Amino acid sequence: MEAAAPIFNQHGYEGSSLNALMEATGLKKGGIYRHFASKEELAAEAFDYTWEAAWNARLLHVDEKANGIEKLKQLITNFVEHRSPVAGGCPILNTAIDAADGNPVLRARVAKALRLGEPLAGHRGASSGTRRNAPRSGCQGSGDADRGLARRRSHDEPGPAQ
Repeated sequence: MEAAAPIFNQHGYEGSSLNALMEATGLKKGGIYRHFASKEELAAEAFDYTWEAAWNARLLHVDEKANGIEKLKQLITNFVEHRSPVAGGCPILNTAIDAADGNPVLRARVAKALRLGEPLAGHRGASSGTRRNAPRSGCQGSGDADRGLARRRSHDEPGPAQ
């Protein structure tokens, strides 16, 4: 997953070729499909992996015993100082834009991540731990605007981006 995640995060679902995935993972086509029923399943797992890695990088040094304001300050500092360890930038924004073109599985993963504000179910969770070929620098930046666009795109709401 560690090798496939940056490919999907940088190039999106359609832009991630099976050849690139095989080269990055060192697996042959049969090896990939032995572990995943489809490219879509692999992309969904790659999103989960990337989102969890990005979220956990932002939780570094957040004191669980601190009050809410201090936790928020540290979390904001971490967003500025610690980029996601998976190349390609913000997985939520990247995948929301990519999935808006009709991938319901990825769109559902993004919507769930936006609702929870933490890594997706089945992973350790927060307490323990125009894209197409244009890499993103990270989840920082316009923040509210990016989240609004991601929400709109992941829920099929009409908006200026469509």
